[in-house]
Amino acid sequence: MLTQLCLQSLAGTDSDSQKSSTVILKGVGATLLEADIRRLVAPKMHLPDFKDGYDIVRVIPSRDVNSLDRRPVYHLTFANSIAAQEFATSMTPDLDQNSPPWSDVRFPPGSRPEFAVSDRRSTSVTQPLIVDELISSGGGQPGQCVLLTICGVGGRTRSTGKLPRTDDVRAILEENDVELCKEDLQKGGSGVQRIVLETPGVGGKKGQIVKANGRGLGAESRWLIRCRNSSEAHRVVRELHMREPWEGCGKFRAEVIH
Repeated sequence: MLTQLCLQSLAGTDSDSQKSSTVILKGVGATLLEADIRRLVAPKMHLPDFKDGYDIVRVIPSRDVNSLDRRPVYHLTFANSIAAQEFATSMTPDLDQNSPPWSDVRFPPGSRPEFAVSDRRSTSVTQPLIVDELISSGGGQPGQCVLLTICGVGGRTRSTGKLPRTDDVRAILEENDVELCKEDLQKGGSGVQRIVLETPGVGGKKGQIVKANGRGLGAESRWLIRCRNSSEAHRVVRELHMREPWEGCGKFRAEVIH
């Protein structure tokens, strides 16, 4: 429902097909860091005295709007459409060049980088806005939220044989003195939100996914953790990633959502 409402509101913002200030980067996998991508811009432009409209304003790794899984797409936003077009053009290989313009960046083996300025009304532009809306709807901010997944539990957690509940996850966070966003108390516990994974079921009905979707054995559950600030979000990742929530019970996967 949130996805549909957000798309409806965005659809009426611009009736004409126009180039946006977003460059879409594909063909480089889904594991790059923001620092890796920012190396595409001349080093001098990272210094405050040299910054101008041609610097990358924000790097947004694309995510599925329902599961929040990383996708092999990156959104690079610029101050305006002219800067975006100039950057995309500069990344186009020249037949006369001995090496591509991104030779200083270590893309994963087998990468074939593609740069293209997106249209304002395309889903490639609206998708990050939907994820931002999901994050901010509970008082969170990009860079201050953690996608926390418990995977590999095999359908047996503790003595109940059921997947962990939100209260269980909140208790673990409290044990680690995690500071959640200030809206957590104001909006009925919005600091810890379960992400329900669904797939079409019998008769068109939706059924909850309990498999790890190829990333591990057994069942999994995930939550969006809205932290007080970015430092707290990174601390959650350091303390919980690849650790057992309970003895002999699966593993945590934790990553900051930018």
